[in-house]
Amino acid sequence: MKRGRTLVQQACLEQVLDAFCPMHLVLDETGHICHAGASLQKLRPGSKLLGARFLEVFELRRPRRVGSMRDLLQNAGVKLHLRFRVPPETALKGVLTPLEGGRGAVVNLGFGISLMDAVRDYALVSSDFAATDLAIEMLYLVEAKSAAMEASRKLNLRLQGAMIAAEEQAFTDTLTGLKNRRAMDHVLARLIRQGRGFALMQIDLDFFKAVNDRLGHAAGDYVLQNVARIMVEETREEDTVARVGGDEFVILFDGLTARSALSRVAARIIEKLEVPMPFGEDVCQISASCGTVLSHNYAEPEAGGMLSDADIALYASKNAGRAQHRFFCEDMRRETAAEPRTATPLRRKEEGRPPDDTAGTLALSEAGQAARQVAGQAAGQAAGYEATNLACEASGEAGAELRAPAGAEGCDAGHEAGCAAGDETGCGARSEVCGEVRGEECGEACRQAGGAPADQACSEAQGTTCREAHSQTHS
Repeated sequence: MKRGRTLVQQACLEQVLDAFCPMHLVLDETGHICHAGASLQKLRPGSKLLGARFLEVFELRRPRRVGSMRDLLQNAGVKLHLRFRVPPETALKGVLTPLEGGRGAVVNLGFGISLMDAVRDYALVSSDFAATDLAIEMLYLVEAKSAAMEASRKLNLRLQGAMIAAEEQAFTDTLTGLKNRRAMDHVLARLIRQGRGFALMQIDLDFFKAVNDRLGHAAGDYVLQNVARIMVEETREEDTVARVGGDEFVILFDGLTARSALSRVAARIIEKLEVPMPFGEDVCQISASCGTVLSHNYAEPEAGGMLSDADIALYASKNAGRAQHRFFCEDMRRETAAEPRTATPLRRKEEGRPPDDTAGTLALSEAGQAARQVAGQAAGQAAGYEATNLACEASGEAGAELRAPAGAEGCDAGHEAGCAAGDETGCGARSEVCGEVRGEECGEACRQAGGAPADQACSEAQGTTCREAHSQTHS
């Protein structure tokens, strides 16, 4: 009779525990599991919990040295830290309370901080927890927090991407895709701070204005884009190629100071730039002059000084006949001080002067280019030629301002350049007096400059239509 009441009481207890504690276990006097809550059984669907010894199913991590039911009862009311011995080894927390009369004990378990892992590993739902358990609410909060964090992360990525894009745009030349002046200044300052050896090469396009004047700005843009592509192809990934002006470029060679290697790079760039560029039914033909400075030539490299010296070396290349490369040396600075010239946009910016689109641009028409090329073949033959060549280069027309100094050699060079300019434009074929437009101007300037010796120079030159016209006119 008494045993029957005990069984009924135990059954009622188990029903109560199932309703309020779905993660409970009832242990008998020997420590074997005689009842388990529904949620706990869901954690081990393929294992038989009932009849198994509690300490064989769970590993008690704290308190330690618990090996029997008696040891368990001695830790009644103490928080237990345990986990399953068989994977998944989910960590659990629990508390034990003995039953009346030494009939065993009840252990109530929970997931603690392992809740999210348990929900994921065992596909638990709200019905697997007690109605008053805040675990589900906590899960909702965690999910909401995770969603908010993910949204924040995506927003930060978008903002970071927009910031990078804005910075990239601020440092990029929109026409060519190269770095712009601002980016070049930034990289140059960084290289100087790092103290590593580097080279700075300044490049200016030759005859670019003639392309713009003859074919328009669309052709000029096309040429600049091709120039940018060639410079990128001929440099390394770690180098910085920047467009710093209309037809001015700067290349920063990080860690490269070997003169032979830099000369090869410059030669390749010039060679490829001189390849004619088809544009519609026309052809664009340019060249380039280069000037380079090396950082180790300065005790304390300074951006403005290096750019100025590279500019000096660049114009030494131009004065030597264009399509050349020069390394800066101190003699160039002294020569530049003795022969002042118009500042380029880059130099004007360094000196704090307002930009001038025409400053430093050597405008050469087709006939003017021909005059330079013919006169360049006789380089070094006479002192009078140098003055004539410089005057021809400074002129934007067909050598209209050609002037030679007194003396037979000066007249000879001036007359030869003027006749060649007329020949290149085909003026001799169209007019008896070296052409109707540019050839006429060139011949007139030649006659004014050369006088009688010019006739002699014309008659001694190889016979062309232009020269014959000159001879007839002078006679």
